[in-house]
Amino acid sequence: MRAELHRAWPKESLPDRDPQTTHRQAQALWLALQLLYPKPDTALLDSLADWAEVLTPIVVPRPGEGLMLEIRGSLRYFSGLAEIRRQLVAELERRGLRARLAVAPTPLAAAWLVRCRSVEILEPSMLAGAIGSLPLAATAWPEEVQRLLGQMGLRSVADCLRLPRAGFARRVGRDWLADLDRALGRLPDWRAPRRVPQALRRSVELMFETSDRVLLAEALRGMTAAFEQELRRCQSQVAEIELRFRHLRCGATVTRMRFVEPVHESARMLGPLLARIESLRLARPAIGLTLATGRLMPLAVGQPALLPAVADDPAGAAALPEFALVECLRGRYGSHRVHGIDQVPEHRPERAWRRSIDQSSAGTGGPAAQAFERPLWLLPEPQKQGRGRSPFFQEGPDSVTDPERIESGWWDGREARRDYHVVIGAAGEKLWLYRDCQSHDWYLHGIFG
Repeated sequence: MRAELHRAWPKESLPDRDPQTTHRQAQALWLALQLLYPKPDTALLDSLADWAEVLTPIVVPRPGEGLMLEIRGSLRYFSGLAEIRRQLVAELERRGLRARLAVAPTPLAAAWLVRCRSVEILEPSMLAGAIGSLPLAATAWPEEVQRLLGQMGLRSVADCLRLPRAGFARRVGRDWLADLDRALGRLPDWRAPRRVPQALRRSVELMFETSDRVLLAEALRGMTAAFEQELRRCQSQVAEIELRFRHLRCGATVTRMRFVEPVHESARMLGPLLARIESLRLARPAIGLTLATGRLMPLAVGQPALLPAVADDPAGAAALPEFALVECLRGRYGSHRVHGIDQVPEHRPERAWRRSIDQSSAGTGGPAAQAFERPLWLLPEPQKQGRGRSPFFQEGPDSVTDPERIESGWWDGREARRDYHVVIGAAGEKLWLYRDCQSHDWYLHGIFG
């Protein structure tokens, strides 16, 4: 009888089978997770999906039911399906969740199976027998479709598979015939994984109003630890962060910080935040905290050293980068009081630098490497030393270098025509002086370290 039904199918009703599509379907393996208790909400699914991405990068939420994980690429990494299932079950037990697991080569078959039983189907050839025994309720088709199928005497998925395809499409609908084909791997069933967020945001509600810095610091530790886990998961880093203290009877207290270099580690974020809350004055006690990041950027990881660095600090503080101190100072005193120095394409030394808050752009607009030696410390204003021969000169040919001529500024009314010299002072200090080519006066402009 089944052979007669197959011969009766019209040729045009058969699905198009692309050999490459069939090969891709055969290579996939989906694990469906059905949460039984408690009933999953959006927050629970998001939290569980965050953790599940340690098993596979392809995690698809099923609103109101559970998750879908594509695990074919993870089998070799975890040495088989048993280890993946063990880690997933352990995490569910840790969270106090009851769930059911099913594995199948297609996502729709896994979703149908997990609604009824826990089962593992690893070969596509076993799909028809596995889903055929399922009741129609496992498909989650609309009630009117299931009612129509019941009136036709159909009780299971196998009953639908036995019908002529053309008649099923005409009487029930082509959409549900396509569902059967997708469940069996005859049609592709592409599932979009979760999208990477553009920014991170986390809030904590406190049990009571408080200004206790210790309690606020504990809340921040939990939020920054969650940020680090999320940033590592999506291979991202952030350059700025906003901390908001919420109050009951007045507006929120908001403070923002920008890091010297983008960060993804909890310790790098927590240090400036703790320094900030120690010096910050709150308008009223806080009832909640909100921590939000700026735009996520791709994670940039430098090349590791050939040999590990030996830290003298047994507590491990030396593992933090040098600019962590700058970030902590900015957290305590504000970015406007702690800044770097950036070069400007200008020949006049007093106008060739500017204050820099964003270290990532420092040095991008500066001039090329100088042929002459320059001091790090410039005086706020050049100090006049007199006319003629400078009193700083010592006897001997090595006390003065070849002069450096600077002629610039004729376009803005601040023309400078100077001859700069590196000289040794009476106390042995290394000084940077220039002789004005117009007035022939000598000026002390900088001191070398």
